[in-house]
This record gives sequence, structure tokens and C-alpha cells, in this order.
Amino acid sequence: MTPSRLLAPLLAATLSQVALASDLTLTFDAGPGVADSICTSSASGVGPATTCGNSSYLLQSHGDIPGVLDVSYLAPRQSTIGTLYWWSTSYNDLYGVLWAPTGDSNSEARIDFLPLQEGSLVTLNSFDLGAYPNTTRNTTVSIVELGTGNTLFSYSGAVGNGSLNATAFTPAVSSANGLRLVWQDSAYNVGVDNISVSITPVPEADALALAAVGLAVAGLALRSRRRAR
Repeated sequence: MTPSRLLAPLLAATLSQVALASDLTLTFDAGPGVADSICTSSASGVGPATTCGNSSYLLQSHGDIPGVLDVSYLAPRQSTIGTLYWWSTSYNDLYGVLWAPTGDSNSEARIDFLPLQEGSLVTLNSFDLGAYPNTTRNTTVSIVELGTGNTLFSYSGAVGNGSLNATAFTPAVSSANGLRLVWQDSAYNVGVDNISVSITPVPEADALALAAVGLAVAGLALRSRRRAR
């Protein structure tokens, strides 16, 4: 067997690892008129699933990918709950959003995205923020790297356009430590929906080195065949 044929399976496996990704669009509804069973009656967010109604508690397990990604929700300024609230409509054109108590001037919401596989990279691609009730409101948004506290994205200003459109954000920031999405003052009349996240395995250094060697050997073998013709 030629060296190029010997290395081909290993090279293909390495390259497939580089390309493999888990994509998640995190929404908080099944659509208008359809029962949304992603809430719970427990203020901790941990308990049996129930149908969502306005001001219901979101299940902490919503959005988790076992063994790949852990998603967690928190309203840190409200000590009596351990998750975020759910609301159906009037956050501009969004349906099914998450928000936090207690008012426009004193509210904060957090969503953490923690990769569970060592060496995986989590990317927060995009998300939508809407303003209640079909209006425009101010908020402050940041995306923080878990573990280091580094701010990778920030915004402070208006979101929402009456009954027409929510505001779309496309930060496209990544970290192997995990990411925290934070919006505050207001996180009460500003709600989130349509969060796009990607989790990509990052090959170890020796796997990348093997891929480089494989490409070099394959190139040499191809040149040798051309010269022999």
C-alpha cells in the first residue's frame, strides 16, 4: 500500500472532525396557537414540564444538547427565581420570548452556553431582541467569555420598531470556555428569541500535524506519478 493510501483514512477522519459542528437555533415557542411545553411551575426552573403561559418559568433544561452543550438561564437580581420568565406576544414581531423582573431600570437576564466536550468551541451567531408592548426601548447587551470575564461584544441603545420588527444582532463571537449573553436595564420589557449557536470540535495539535503530513505525502506521491508518466 502506498503512503498516500495508508494516510488517507486518517486524513479524512481528521478533516471531518474539523468540519463537524452542532448547530442550534434556540427558540421559545412552537408557534402561535400551539401549546408550548417548555415551562415549569417551579421557580427554580427544575421540575415537570408544563404548558407555557405569560409569566411562566422556563425549564432550565431547554436547549441542552446532552454531552455537547449546557444552556442555563438566570435573572441574577431576583433571588426568588432560578430561571427566566416566558411571554407570548407583543415583543414587536417575536412570539415566545424570555425576560427578567423587576422593571426597566432594574432588571438583568443571563443565558450561559457551556460546551461540554473538551476542546469544543461555542459560537454565538445571532439573536433577536424585542420591546414590549410593540414599542422601542433601550437596553444594554454584552457577551462575556465564561471563566475569564472578557467582554467579546457590547451594545447600548434602542431595540424594537413598534409592531413591525424586533432588532437582530449578529455578534458571531466564539470561545472554548463558553459564552454568557447578558441584557439589562431593560431586561423586563426587552425579551430575547431566535438565538443561533454553533458548537465545533477543535482537533488536537497532533491530529492537525498528522493532517499536514498526510497532505504533504499525498502531494509528493502525486508529483512522483506525474514524473513517471
